[in-house]
Amino acid sequence: MVSTRDVKEALGSLPATVRTIAITGSGEPPSIDDLDAMAVDLETGWDAVASGRPVTEAVKVVEAGWVTGSLDRSGLISVSPPILIDREVLGSVLSDLSEDAWIDPIQALVAGGGKVRIRP
Repeated sequence: MVSTRDVKEALGSLPATVRTIAITGSGEPPSIDDLDAMAVDLETGWDAVASGRPVTEAVKVVEAGWVTGSLDRSGLISVSPPILIDREVLGSVLSDLSEDAWIDPIQALVAGGGKVRIRP
């Protein structure tokens, strides 16, 4: 989750020539090779590129505080940094949001019709 206020301020402080925004998180920094490969994906028409890994934990359905079932995990992934996002697309997503909002940038992009590539 990211603060829309912080992202809007960061975008406003960057030169107009910056076309790609990287969200790297607080863990181990991504390699230059990984970032370069992700940048190539952006150049081929994706709005964002993110790292993903299969969900390995059990995912349960809960209703009124009771477990009522499990979800099939075979089609689920967990998105994690690094995430590269086209600056114009990110700016467009943020333009309609309150400064006090917190968003999942990938979810916001998908909700707005954006195309997101997941890399293993």
